[in-house]
Amino acid sequence: MIYEEVEANPIEIKVEEAPFSQFDYDEVVSKPRFFTPPLQYQRNLFVRDIINSHMEGTGKKIRKLAVLGCGSLSLERFLMSSLGDMGIERVLSVDIDEHELAKGIKLLKIEHIPLADATRFARSVLLNIQPDLFIVSTPNHEYNEAFGLPNGHFRHGDHKFEFSRQEFRNWLFKIVGEFTPTYGYLVKFVGKVPGFDRLGGATQFGIIHKKRARLSGVVRHECSKVYRKVGETVVRNSLFSLEREKVKQAFRLWLQENKLLEENLIQSSIGNFWRVDMKEIVRNIELPTKLKNNLNKRSMVDMLRFICRGRVINEVYNGEFCLNIPHTVTKDELIEITSTTN
Repeated sequence: MIYEEVEANPIEIKVEEAPFSQFDYDEVVSKPRFFTPPLQYQRNLFVRDIINSHMEGTGKKIRKLAVLGCGSLSLERFLMSSLGDMGIERVLSVDIDEHELAKGIKLLKIEHIPLADATRFARSVLLNIQPDLFIVSTPNHEYNEAFGLPNGHFRHGDHKFEFSRQEFRNWLFKIVGEFTPTYGYLVKFVGKVPGFDRLGGATQFGIIHKKRARLSGVVRHECSKVYRKVGETVVRNSLFSLEREKVKQAFRLWLQENKLLEENLIQSSIGNFWRVDMKEIVRNIELPTKLKNNLNKRSMVDMLRFICRGRVINEVYNGEFCLNIPHTVTKDELIEITSTTN
């Protein structure tokens, strides 16, 4: 789990507040400066304003901030003087790039990892961390025209993909759609060059937020339907933790009732494993029929991968989502993990 792994290997550093004139991430000395103020400054300012707006709208302080893909701590340095006023007590900064970490160690910047991984990661954040506010930033590929880049060329050599505006909206719609009515989203653009307003902006942000349950009108004492509707809303908005616990219990029961026999191992080029049919897990889940029927098998597989700390893997077999247990993982090990509090 991300917090456990990071806290087990902390890196303590001292950083200084970023100056306004700091070079933009998208601009270096050898290139012309397109944006005033720099695009990185505009992005950081946008994120700060979104956080402040969220706190004003909900009336709650944000105590924890996670910057996934922190780079050289640009956002953290920008927010340093505001952290106290925001009520932020803890900042978690993570980056996969050792060179960036070495500089001083960028919000999730999804374009630096393969699209499939970015999709799984975003879904995992919403499924397992369940943040009140999740901000995703990525380049607007259409805006590369403003930089004079040839059609189809990416803005940076290490980008694995870049979304057009419609592609980004489609991506968000597909991911967030799995978590309705708990989450909603909107798209905003930052960084504009005169003459290219038709392209939106250089950076596109997906602002994913938890919806607040609202009641309208007066609830009459004799009206039972309103009470039922309120109950359904409460269940939907607090269902993640209940589902995760029930899925964990069901998987543990499956492990206790089934032997992982050598003759049942499936041979493959990437290693041998036991395949778990998720239908068998669903049968073990103790939930009302209506809630059980609404369970998403892909979400269940992701839950178990998270709960088991990556020791199990997912697979699509004959059009169905399955859970695979590598032959190097023991049943006792998985039972122990699923018996602890996650």
